[in-house]
Amino acid sequence: MGALSYYRYESLDPESRIVDQDNLLSSYDFIIIGGGSAGAVVASRLSEVNRWNVLLIEAGPDENEISDVPSLSAYLQLSKLDWQYKTESLNSSCLGMQFNRCNWPRGKVLGGSSVLNYMIYVRGNANDFNLWESLGNNEAGSELGYDNRDINGERQTGFMIAQGTIRRGSRCSTAKAFLRPVRLRPNIHFSLNSFVTKLEIEPTSKKVKGVHFVKNGKPLFIHAKKEVILAAGALNTPQILMLSGIGPAHHLKSFGIPVIQNLQVGENLQDHVGIGGLTFLVDKPVTIIQDRFQPTAITSQYVLNERGPMTSLGGLEGVAFVNTKYANTSIDWPDIQFHMAPARPHSRGTVKLKSKNPFDYPLFNPNYFHDDRDIRTLVEGGKIALKVANANVFKQFGSKVHALPLPNCAKFKFMSDKYIECHARTISMTIYHPVGTAKMGPHWDNNAVVDSRLRVYAVVMIGEKGADMIKEDYGFLSR
Repeated sequence: MGALSYYRYESLDPESRIVDQDNLLSSYDFIIIGGGSAGAVVASRLSEVNRWNVLLIEAGPDENEISDVPSLSAYLQLSKLDWQYKTESLNSSCLGMQFNRCNWPRGKVLGGSSVLNYMIYVRGNANDFNLWESLGNNEAGSELGYDNRDINGERQTGFMIAQGTIRRGSRCSTAKAFLRPVRLRPNIHFSLNSFVTKLEIEPTSKKVKGVHFVKNGKPLFIHAKKEVILAAGALNTPQILMLSGIGPAHHLKSFGIPVIQNLQVGENLQDHVGIGGLTFLVDKPVTIIQDRFQPTAITSQYVLNERGPMTSLGGLEGVAFVNTKYANTSIDWPDIQFHMAPARPHSRGTVKLKSKNPFDYPLFNPNYFHDDRDIRTLVEGGKIALKVANANVFKQFGSKVHALPLPNCAKFKFMSDKYIECHARTISMTIYHPVGTAKMGPHWDNNAVVDSRLRVYAVVMIGEKGADMIKEDYGFLSR
């Protein structure tokens, strides 16, 4: 299958691969740390200004032929393209996992987690954006009272066939969409397999001088003439900041790291958590399962015609946003997304350093279900999923829940509220959306790390920053 994918690789990517720059300049106007879902976009946009030199540093390699195939998404987890993170041992979730630790797939590859994810395209709900501002099978859904609609349109509540970030039948990561088309621009360089160890910050002026990183076993330092943009994700960004002296003072001092700025870096970790292992049986061969991908006809259909089951989004065919009894149904602000995950989790976790060694993975605890509202919402989501499976339209497939209780939940009536809660706490699973560890907020928010322009408080030339904001700051874009 990999060979067949390779056969059409160049036709899939007419822009061709990124060139890993060996001879780097000693300095760049902008250095972007992390070539993932955000960093790829920022790098592409900044390089539109031809007088700026831009360096994008990525810890992983370029994506490969297997990551191209949408249906093979699950095979990428725990691969060399994954950081292979695990949570700390948890007390109220991930109880069915070894040592109570959940896997947290994160992309260690150009394109980041957009290379590992299931490619589902969903726009953010307008009410979520408004909240930020205020703070500084189809018919089955209809049978339950939900519309079949484009949930990326004006209203989000409802069911639809999933839209995805694919192109010509293959995954279209942010690297393919934003970096490969601009790879020949003379003012943008890419440094792959490059592990950032810390930022060099002048302690008195608190000005960022540049970035230390290791590439192919060789330590390097590149000077930043204008700014360093951190786009390393919810785990790596706080780790890099703390190793550089920006973070909770007491935590940094415990490792002997000089404190440059006391900020609540690593706090406010949020993630969408769902229920794994809730399965349903059908009598007809309509489901997408890996065993059906082996016949040559199906594989050839993908390779030659860019069609067929192998173009499915990791086997996922539909998506929905629905309201539980806890949602405010007077506005279009659903509180459950199928997979099944609470859309707006209330629980908050933390990211901490394990040591001052940058190659030691950070310690993180998402605190799943620490706030009881999250588990109560997820239980209601489980009940809605059962109603969908029992809808008349699914009877033609003989659909029914696989009534085999988890051993540690067998004391509860199957699919009762208590059982669903136990199931969720046992087979908890990330929906791959961690955020929040460099919180944006006004200057009076003691937990804020960056301001509304995504600049780190009290530190010069560093930030999680949007490309348009940077262009505005330097007079290349007017609002």
